[in-house]
Amino acid sequence: MKQLPGYADLTKRLRFSPEQGRIWRDSERCALLSQSALTTLRSQLVAQLGLAQARRLFWDMGFAEGARCAVEAKELRPD
Repeated sequence: MKQLPGYADLTKRLRFSPEQGRIWRDSERCALLSQSALTTLRSQLVAQLGLAQARRLFWDMGFAEGARCAVEAKELRPD
């Protein structure tokens, strides 16, 4: 079985700034949300947009982020 790579190179890319309330991955600002916050967001989107539109919004966001992460992963670990 192939040995999985470590993750130290990934953790070095994260930076927390508690004084400013910010999280960064490389030069990109990130958000950290709890499951309950995401549940509230989903409920509000369903109430405002309807189930189909809310589902589409989350699908599009997830697809875009997954595609972006895949490109980044290939650049970071080409093997």
